[in-house]
Amino acid sequence: MDMIAHSDYDPILFASGLHHFPELRDPLEAVESEDILFLFGHDDPDHKAQSDWTFSSDHSVFYKEDIPFIYFGVTDHKDYHRASDTYETINEDFYVEAVKIIISAIEHFDRELIEN
Repeated sequence: MDMIAHSDYDPILFASGLHHFPELRDPLEAVESEDILFLFGHDDPDHKAQSDWTFSSDHSVFYKEDIPFIYFGVTDHKDYHRASDTYETINEDFYVEAVKIIISAIEHFDRELIEN
């Protein structure tokens, strides 16, 4: 839950993996949100201003096998990987909007598969 349920500073959700698999970018370009800034990043080892999440979670095994992936996440927050990361500490409005973005992303990928 801590990967998409918190936004302690700015309401930003990242899609990571597009640096390695740019063919996944087009469907995500169409995803929109009025409440959350949806950005791409945290996957370029040469971009020193952002940490590289390529090996930070379960998706790393896909990367190692050259299987395209998209990881949705937020930057670190006060409850990140701590016992305090509970339902009571999430930003419910942010979480709901993040889920909407992810569902929209899936729908855009589905449309692209149908059209191709």
